[in-house]
Amino acid sequence: MQRIIRRQRIHIQAYKIAEQLSLPVMVCMDGFILTHAYEPVDIPDQKQVDDFLPPFKPTHIVDPDGPEDSGYMPIHVSTWKRNISSIVPWKNQKKH
Repeated sequence: MQRIIRRQRIHIQAYKIAEQLSLPVMVCMDGFILTHAYEPVDIPDQKQVDDFLPPFKPTHIVDPDGPEDSGYMPIHVSTWKRNISSIVPWKNQKKH
């Protein structure tokens, strides 16, 4: 029984970790034994979860009117030129 309860609690903890670090979190578990197990589980009520997880305050907000690059580096020069041309017209680019 403890195996299933631990896995259930890990999912709630994953939300807290992801929100504190501003990183995606993936919970991986056994693909057969635990998913096909039949054991009683104590599901915490919403108040317990809310007490454990403080209100989410995102540190990064996507602004569709002012998009920002997050470090993407295209492989091909043609892709790079296409991306730049969609943001700033080529006539305004400095020539090197």
